[in-house]
Amino acid sequence: LEVNKGLFGYKTFMVPLSKANIDLNSTYNKYDLSFNAELIKNNGSASINVCVNNPYSSKNLSGSVILDNIAVPATDDKMSQSDYVAATIAALPTSLAKQGVFDAEIDTAEVNFAGQQREAITVTGSRNGIKMYQKQVIYKQDDYMVVVTVTTSTNDDTTSILNLFTAVK
Repeated sequence: LEVNKGLFGYKTFMVPLSKANIDLNSTYNKYDLSFNAELIKNNGSASINVCVNNPYSSKNLSGSVILDNIAVPATDDKMSQSDYVAATIAALPTSLAKQGVFDAEIDTAEVNFAGQQREAITVTGSRNGIKMYQKQVIYKQDDYMVVVTVTTSTNDDTTSILNLFTAVK
């Protein structure tokens, strides 16, 4: 899928893109997903690649996120980490219901992420009888809110996936 001159948005956050490509290649034993985007006015680029090997057995996940020269406009309307977590928790039941998850249990927990204890939103629920486990690690770094979401089904493997992240030094 290729998009020229589009918008990527979530809630009130919109990013104008000059070009975006989403590519999905899948076989029975492997899923490869890549997303590449160029922001308008040469304000940077983003590349996200994810691969799942053996999705029906061992579920080996690998991938990368590359953000290059991203320019984000400054704003005086800065949200605290706790306000962001509260707003996310408030929006989750509606968002999950739109995905067919009606029995979700939503909570917060401290998790180890890239060698540091971080706040996370935890979600447990089911969709069409299949259990779903999710952790959203959230922390504020300078003027940016960092959110890393990991979701697994059948077994709660979210902690083992989060343990794969390491800090870049």
